[in-house]
Amino acid sequence: MCKEDEDIENFLHNRAIEFEKISKARTYLIVDADELMAEDSKFVICGYISLALKILTISEHESNRIRKKLDGFNAKMHGIPIQEFPVYLIGQLARDSRYTNSDLSGSELLHS
Repeated sequence: MCKEDEDIENFLHNRAIEFEKISKARTYLIVDADELMAEDSKFVICGYISLALKILTISEHESNRIRKKLDGFNAKMHGIPIQEFPVYLIGQLARDSRYTNSDLSGSELLHS
């Protein structure tokens, strides 16, 4: 997968499964659809993204405008300023070393 960074390889082969079992993170594989559809079908992983759901806590001094932007709806709940927001944390984002940025960019990995 990634010859330049053993940690990326290790995460995909070992930690991703662990994190999945304990619901700490979800890892999504991006596969080469053309290879899957070929006559001599191969499962080729082009890249992956690992996401975790976390809570972002902001200061009580933060503006209502910022709170409303983060919440997407309101700055307060029952008259009390919202201080905690669920967010996605990108734990890992990786591309197979056989692919270049022009083949599969980080942006494309995020939108896959």
